[in-house]
Amino acid sequence: MTTGSVDLKVVDDRLQAVATYLAQLRELPASSRDEFLADHRNPNSAESLVRRALEALLDVARHLLRGRTAAARSSTATSRGLRASMA
Repeated sequence: MTTGSVDLKVVDDRLQAVATYLAQLRELPASSRDEFLADHRNPNSAESLVRRALEALLDVARHLLRGRTAAARSSTATSRGLRASMA
Protein backbone atom coordinates (compact mmCIF):
# COMPACT_ATOMS: atom_id res chain seq x y z
CA MET A 1 0.00 0.00 0.00
CA THR A 2 1.36 3.40 -0.92
CA THR A 3 0.30 6.98 -0.36
CA GLY A 4 1.83 9.39 -2.85
CA SER A 5 5.51 8.58 -2.98
CA VAL A 6 5.46 7.04 0.52
CA ASP A 7 5.38 3.27 0.61
CA LEU A 8 3.53 2.47 3.83
CA LYS A 9 4.81 -1.11 3.79
CA VAL A 10 8.40 0.16 3.95
CA VAL A 11 7.50 2.44 6.85
CA ASP A 12 5.58 -0.31 8.66
CA ASP A 13 8.37 -2.86 8.15
CA ARG A 14 11.00 -0.51 9.57
CA LEU A 15 8.82 0.48 12.55
CA GLN A 16 8.11 -3.18 13.29
CA ALA A 17 11.85 -3.81 13.24
CA VAL A 18 12.32 -0.98 15.75
CA ALA A 19 9.68 -2.54 18.02
CA THR A 20 11.44 -5.91 17.76
CA TYR A 21 14.85 -4.42 18.60
CA LEU A 22 13.42 -2.55 21.59
CA ALA A 23 11.70 -5.71 22.85
CA GLN A 24 15.00 -7.60 22.58
CA LEU A 25 16.78 -4.76 24.37
CA ARG A 26 14.27 -5.00 27.24
CA GLU A 27 15.08 -8.72 27.56
CA LEU A 28 18.68 -7.97 28.53
CA PRO A 29 19.30 -8.07 32.28
CA ALA A 30 19.06 -4.55 33.65
CA SER A 31 18.23 -4.84 37.33
CA SER A 32 21.77 -3.76 38.18
CA ARG A 33 24.94 -2.67 36.45
CA ASP A 34 26.80 -5.69 37.85
CA GLU A 35 24.18 -8.10 36.51
CA PHE A 36 24.29 -6.45 33.07
CA LEU A 37 28.10 -6.56 32.93
CA ALA A 38 28.30 -10.11 34.30
CA ASP A 39 27.91 -11.38 30.75
CA HIS A 40 30.40 -9.66 28.45
CA ARG A 41 28.00 -10.10 25.52
CA ASN A 42 25.33 -7.80 27.00
CA PRO A 43 26.99 -4.42 26.26
CA ASN A 44 27.70 -5.46 22.67
CA SER A 45 24.16 -6.76 22.25
CA ALA A 46 22.69 -3.56 23.67
CA GLU A 47 24.84 -1.41 21.41
CA SER A 48 23.90 -3.44 18.34
CA LEU A 49 20.18 -3.32 19.10
CA VAL A 50 20.20 0.43 19.72
CA ARG A 51 22.21 1.02 16.54
CA ARG A 52 19.83 -1.13 14.48
CA ALA A 53 16.80 0.67 15.91
CA LEU A 54 18.33 4.06 15.09
CA GLU A 55 19.25 2.93 11.58
CA ALA A 56 15.67 1.74 10.99
CA LEU A 57 14.30 5.08 12.22
CA LEU A 58 16.69 6.95 9.93
CA ASP A 59 15.55 4.69 7.07
CA VAL A 60 11.96 5.78 7.76
CA ALA A 61 12.99 9.44 7.85
CA ARG A 62 14.93 9.12 4.58
CA HIS A 63 12.00 7.34 2.98
CA LEU A 64 9.58 10.06 4.05
CA LEU A 65 11.92 12.78 2.78
CA ARG A 66 12.81 11.00 -0.47
CA GLY A 67 11.85 13.06 -3.45
CA ARG A 68 11.12 16.13 -1.34
CA THR A 69 14.64 17.26 -0.70
CA ALA A 70 18.29 16.32 -0.93
CA ALA A 71 18.17 15.90 2.85
CA ALA A 72 17.87 12.13 2.59
CA ARG A 73 21.54 11.64 1.70
CA SER A 74 23.10 11.55 5.18
CA SER A 75 21.98 11.18 8.79
CA THR A 76 22.82 14.82 9.54
CA ALA A 77 21.03 16.03 6.42
CA THR A 78 18.06 13.79 7.24
CA SER A 79 17.83 15.32 10.71
CA ARG A 80 17.96 18.82 9.25
CA GLY A 81 15.39 17.92 6.63
CA LEU A 82 13.01 16.58 9.27
CA ARG A 83 13.38 19.73 11.37
CA ALA A 84 12.76 21.91 8.33
CA SER A 85 9.66 19.96 7.33
CA MET A 86 8.23 20.30 10.84
CA ALA A 87 8.70 24.09 10.92
